[in-house]
Amino acid sequence: MTGKAARTITLVSFGLGVSIGKIAFLQGKQTANVPAVKESVCHLLNASNYEVSKQNHPEIALKFISNIAGSLARRPAANTDTIMEQ
Repeated sequence: MTGKAARTITLVSFGLGVSIGKIAFLQGKQTANVPAVKESVCHLLNASNYEVSKQNHPEIALKFISNIAGSLARRPAANTDTIMEQ
């Protein structure tokens, strides 16, 4: 942003069992920061680990990608609403 102060917008708060970093996983490029507001345990699934899992458990890999697609499809409208409320 040129000429304007950067600001932080909280788009969503996550609970247990939620996956984050979907765009980074798919595209290999980080698009946001996700700071923890309390002590958290996170598990990393990178592209190479996913490929191994896909070979060993294709049904789980398909469900994983399906969940990512559904989550990404719902996100633009929710983010727009949140930004407009700020």
